[in-house]
Amino acid sequence: MKGVERQGDLASCNTHTNTGSTTVFANSKGITKVMVDSAGGLILGPGTQSVFVENAKVSLPGDAIAAHAPCGSPG
Repeated sequence: MKGVERQGDLASCNTHTNTGSTTVFANSKGITKVMVDSAGGLILGPGTQSVFVENAKVSLPGDAIAAHAPCGSPG
């Protein structure tokens, strides 16, 4: 499995950092969740298929991100 995305990690567009969980951590950073957290725009996934944090799929590197400035298109 790919590494998880965490709060403060650069998103796939390399412009914005991820938000993340305030209760579940990987290496002291909050784990980023699909359809909950953002990186300039809402993280759309697909994320993990069998690992969940706070009832949401865990975001993985390369997940799509809703269009947002200055990227302008899904990440």
